[in-house]
Amino acid sequence: MVPNAHAKLGFCALRTKNPAPMPNDNDYEAGKNWGVLIYRLRRLNIMLVSMTLRDWREQIGRHIIHLDFEPHGDEPFQAEIDPVFGSDGVRVTHGATSAGTTFRDESLIGLGTPARDLLIARKPLVVCQGGREFQLRAGDATFMRNWLPARSGSTSSSAYTVIVVPIAENAELESRDLGGDGVIRRGNPALQLLRSHIRVLENKSHRRLSAALQSVARRGLVDLASLLLQSERETVEHTIWNARLAAAIRFIEANYLDHSLSSAHVAAALGISVRYVNRLFEMSGQSLSERLLELRLAAAYSLIRSDGADRRISDIAQRCGFSDISAFNCHFLARFGASPKTFRPQS
Repeated sequence: MVPNAHAKLGFCALRTKNPAPMPNDNDYEAGKNWGVLIYRLRRLNIMLVSMTLRDWREQIGRHIIHLDFEPHGDEPFQAEIDPVFGSDGVRVTHGATSAGTTFRDESLIGLGTPARDLLIARKPLVVCQGGREFQLRAGDATFMRNWLPARSGSTSSSAYTVIVVPIAENAELESRDLGGDGVIRRGNPALQLLRSHIRVLENKSHRRLSAALQSVARRGLVDLASLLLQSERETVEHTIWNARLAAAIRFIEANYLDHSLSSAHVAAALGISVRYVNRLFEMSGQSLSERLLELRLAAAYSLIRSDGADRRISDIAQRCGFSDISAFNCHFLARFGASPKTFRPQS
């Protein structure tokens, strides 16, 4: 942080096109109503006001939104908060800051209701949490835990949308993580649907909605955020699953002539368990033994058609991985509808 950061003047803007009713003292103390933020900012008379970073930090950052800010370079500090929706702890907010890093340190942990924050970048953003760094392009998103230290920012101005969903809404919100690089790409269908949902809320302020419609809007945000966490994880798992299945198939295609080839050999080659290998093939619709049989029968058929006139059927069967000639004949008949001798070239 630069030495004179506390003395810099900037501004904090709060957009409130449709002012919310002032919450009562119980709402204020419990902090459960999004109107509390509007209420507190109004009481502090900083709806749109020049202030030093020190003032912002003490009056807004650390005491209202439970965040701090570290400026980058010598640019004047600027911050903007634009509430879009809020109902029973579920909130949608647009935010923007000047160049720098917004962060939550140990002193800010545990000051609010435990929640997962879905951060959608509207400009490129670097996010760090739990020892991981996420590079977000405009439109990308990631999930964060508000009960753990975190940092996000850019060397230029930042703009983002945050959807806050209390973990009490869904148990998986607390424990489940995104796979892969931890980034939800902007083309994700669930993310696109969520952005569309937010655009509707932007155009129709929740304060104009009936209680029933507000409840539906709130439930939609929770369900879409939960679906996004689940679908992104499953997409990553599906990609890993397919990659391992492809590797297993390549291995058996290179070794199917070996009579002793088994799932244990495949597991050892891929560094996974035998059970996992068997599940890979079963989920593909064809077991490992069925795939091996298909490869061996195809190889035997090809050899019989090309070399069958000069070689014994039993020799061909053994060369193709069959140790039991009777079993080979039965499988061949079931697969091709005739005995192996039928396909021998005519001399």
